[in-house]
Amino acid sequence: MSAILPIEVAGEATGFVTPEPRGFRFHAASGRYRLLDGSRFPSPETARAAAQRLRAAQDDRRHRS
Repeated sequence: MSAILPIEVAGEATGFVTPEPRGFRFHAASGRYRLLDGSRFPSPETARAAAQRLRAAQDDRRHRS
């Protein structure tokens, strides 16, 4: 049975990762994180960090508009 590990950023569910032979596959929980959907990461922590960077970039863009 594969483990499903949730990924959250600032209390928001961004998606989850599932283990694979060469790392962890990210599955987006919302359209906000679709750019990461299907990406492979070496660990759940690196997936969370990528989601956090994506969120920060999106928030930055919103504040500039």
